[in-house]
Amino acid sequence: MQTIPFRYAKSYLEKSGRHVSLRVGDRWWEVKLLFFDRNCLARFSDGWFEFVKDCDLKEGDLCVLRMLDEENLVFNVSFFQRKKSKQQL
Repeated sequence: MQTIPFRYAKSYLEKSGRHVSLRVGDRWWEVKLLFFDRNCLARFSDGWFEFVKDCDLKEGDLCVLRMLDEENLVFNVSFFQRKKSKQQL
């Protein structure tokens, strides 16, 4: 599961268990957001692995989320895939 900055999540998203929409181009995924106050942690849960699989994301890739709609919790997602080293080819 992917973590997101806790302060940001608490400031804007305020409620654990709420779903957010992730958009890449014209495709959408609904992903659940959970808060763990004790650990000061926020992370995506249900739906995240489907998003990762569909976008062919790998460890080390960078995802940039930009909020498009604060009321409905819609994010545009851009990602940059990590370049493979010669050893990985």
